[in-house]
Amino acid sequence: MKNRTRIITAAIAAATLGAVSAQAVDWTGAAADGMWTNAVNWGGALPLADTANIANGDTVTYDDGNTNSIQRQYVNGGSTVNITGGKLSSTLAGNTIRELIGDGSANTGTVNQTGGFYDVGHLLAVGKSGGYGTYNLSGGTLNIGRGGNTLMGSPFGASLHVGGGESLMYITGGILKTRVGVEIDNNGTFKVDGTNATIAVGSAGSIDGNWYQEGTLSLGISSNGISQILIDDTENDGTCQALFAFGSLLDIELLDGYVPTGTNSWDVMFSEGVMYDDGMQLADASLTNDWSFAVVDTDSSGAPDTLRVTYGIGSSLPGDIPTGRTMKWNGTVDDDYNNLDNWSIYDGSTYTNEATATPYSGDIWWIGEYHNAGNPVPDCNYNGGAAVNQHSIAIGIARTATFNFNRGNLSFGNNGWNNIGGHNAGGNATLNVNGGTLGINAIRTALGGADATININGGDLTIGRGQTFDGISTSIVLGYDNKGGTGALHVASGSLITRTGMRLGNGTGIGVFSVEGTEATSIGIGSNNTGDGFWNQKSNSVLQARFATNGVTTIFIDDQDGDDDAWATFEDGAILEVDFMEGATNYTTFDLMVCEGPITDNGLKLVTSSPGEWSYGIVTNGITNILQVTVVDNDFTENGTPISWLTGYGLSAADDEVDNDVDGFLTWEEYICDTDPTDSNDLFQVTGGEQLPGGDFVITWNSSADRQYSISTNLNLVISDFAVTVSDIPGKDGSTSYTSSVPAAAAMFFEIGVTNAN
Repeated sequence: MKNRTRIITAAIAAATLGAVSAQAVDWTGAAADGMWTNAVNWGGALPLADTANIANGDTVTYDDGNTNSIQRQYVNGGSTVNITGGKLSSTLAGNTIRELIGDGSANTGTVNQTGGFYDVGHLLAVGKSGGYGTYNLSGGTLNIGRGGNTLMGSPFGASLHVGGGESLMYITGGILKTRVGVEIDNNGTFKVDGTNATIAVGSAGSIDGNWYQEGTLSLGISSNGISQILIDDTENDGTCQALFAFGSLLDIELLDGYVPTGTNSWDVMFSEGVMYDDGMQLADASLTNDWSFAVVDTDSSGAPDTLRVTYGIGSSLPGDIPTGRTMKWNGTVDDDYNNLDNWSIYDGSTYTNEATATPYSGDIWWIGEYHNAGNPVPDCNYNGGAAVNQHSIAIGIARTATFNFNRGNLSFGNNGWNNIGGHNAGGNATLNVNGGTLGINAIRTALGGADATININGGDLTIGRGQTFDGISTSIVLGYDNKGGTGALHVASGSLITRTGMRLGNGTGIGVFSVEGTEATSIGIGSNNTGDGFWNQKSNSVLQARFATNGVTTIFIDDQDGDDDAWATFEDGAILEVDFMEGATNYTTFDLMVCEGPITDNGLKLVTSSPGEWSYGIVTNGITNILQVTVVDNDFTENGTPISWLTGYGLSAADDEVDNDVDGFLTWEEYICDTDPTDSNDLFQVTGGEQLPGGDFVITWNSSADRQYSISTNLNLVISDFAVTVSDIPGKDGSTSYTSSVPAAAAMFFEIGVTNAN
């Protein structure tokens, strides 16, 4: 049975007698002098202890030698604020409080700070909800003394958010300090030029700093270098982090005609904790001729902590390194792929240790002995670094081997096959794509009777080409040989993108493709560049789908060329295995595969071990064809209402989304509230509110002893959201009351929630 929560807005508010709540004060510019501290520009009174709202397109200057305290400041409507001196403090605190520069679709706002002290007591958002914000810091101090909830997918809290629309935080001087993190979304740019600034993330309080980037970090390097960004481990517990997400960009330029000689490196960011590169790229491909970057370990902690950029790489590669070598993994020193002491070179007859060898684009990498069977080889881990595009990779071969790709960027650009799992049955292989972006040109798995497993658990696997197999260009073959091996590919999170199609099985070679839940961002077969996708599943090969409550990530078969050549075929005896993930149930229809071409079912066999009645079908919407999976539970409706409860009131499943008694609640909502769906006088509602001496407030509502309740409050319906203040309140038959304190000098609004969590 499902647990559902129904939130009812209570039309009731409590206020301490005589209280006056804070309000937004609009800038009018009536004095025509542009001075923030002239009360005439604010309608007669400065917005002290209020929200300062500047949204009429004016340019406003703040240079007061005194300290002025406001709740927060909004700069929108094409307005500009110039902070040249004095101190301005915005003091309103809370995880959902925002200082906004450019808020709302296409709305713009700019702050130029050349001096003074700007003290922000919550999250500063430079751009939000499609707005375009700009903050230019060239002098003075911007101190963000608290933080708030992320405005994007950051795993951290944030003091400074840059993004929304195309927004910019541009630092050429002055001081930036934050209490917690900096987050940059896809449309945001954090730009630092020269050496005149101090940037300390996490240094304005007692909480560790962090950095989360999906957008662009832009660096302008002068002859003196560049101001380093510090990610401060204020709590001295080693937990501060910097994370560059897949697709984030690094843009680098040289300032004022500066051209370095030779090879030069600059450490542009240092984290006193750890640093992760999950797929940052240079913003302009032409930069790769002169620039490279890497996250490196500079404090001998064993973990990368520094972002280092290097100029001059175009002339630094040795010219006498042979191509086409075969590098064999030994793992004799540690598990680091980038430690060449772990590799030896095969010269055609023997292996020669060459610890000083430099990886080259012609090298072939073997993880797992080719010539001699034996015990499994040590695991190999790739944890980022300045990777060279390499020729090809083989995992397993004659010995069992595991390659863990954890972060960074690495690609194997060979036009031929890359082999995962064996040339004989002893070469079982596992490839775990745990982070970063791994590019491989065409994969075949389970050769020579070996087994192979590819697990995508947070990283991105991109297949750049196809190889001819059974007369058609194919990007991945699961179960390549007709020798009894199994090739499996499991997608739990991250993404899989291929150039052409997917083949599951070949004779006694079995292919298994598994997708679990909805954490994967995309599965695009044929979505990488040109070349149409296809799906060819043979007899006894398996498509597994483990459904979360909200389904699974849909497999998309892409007609990339637009020539109607995408297709999917399930051979007679192909298997569709469907189940719910642990703890998940949802009796509905899920889209498992969408194909921009025909889906042909020649005898797909459905199997499951989960409860419910499962079925599948192929439907079309006129543009695409869809493989759908449906599961039905005869004991409940799709909304989770027990059939037995409905029949007790003379109703059926058809009445579940009907308001039979016209009281404003659908039948399934009446079940959640434990009210009579046929009696309009029996409904969930607030029945009273009473203010007590001293300011406490009592709120009363209709309730049931079989339900639990929650209270949410809000101090301002215009600029903030409701937040749960107490939950799991046991209900009583008839009515339930709750006493809440009300802050002095404030208004308070209430919402009551009900759940059938018991």
